[in-house]
Amino acid sequence: MTLGLIGLIAFFWALNNNQYEDLDGAANRILFDEESDDK
Repeated sequence: MTLGLIGLIAFFWALNNNQYEDLDGAANRILFDEESDDK
């Protein structure tokens, strides 16, 4: 029961801190490699 409560607290913390604001951004960033000038 305690583990479930910790999970719920972590979930609501993530919602309040906008962790789910941009769900597609990270998925697209890993697919499209930006070229850097550090050669």
